[in-house]
Amino acid sequence: MSQSERKTDKITDAKMAVFERDGWQCVYVDSSGRRCEKQATQAAHVLPQDVLHLSRYGPAVIHHVENMRGTCPKHNAAVQINYRSRPRDADEQARRVREIIEEENGQ
Repeated sequence: MSQSERKTDKITDAKMAVFERDGWQCVYVDSSGRRCEKQATQAAHVLPQDVLHLSRYGPAVIHHVENMRGTCPKHNAAVQINYRSRPRDADEQARRVREIIEEENGQ
């Protein structure tokens, strides 16, 4: 198996874990507290997978299952926390993911 095939399998496994964790439903909740009723078809990154966030938090945090949520296409961007507009929330999300990574690695 090539390196690119292993990477694809790892991504697929992560997405499946996200969908199973989130019950195959979109996790978006509107301001009235009502949850979206659509099926999740995308694994959205809470901290986006762009250059800013990858360099600030690292790929282990950005691509971790805990940094992903199952969403419908309409709400993919709605679950994101962008450092430029919400730096404290972004740093807190990264801290939570790092704690989980440390637990997984037995540290």
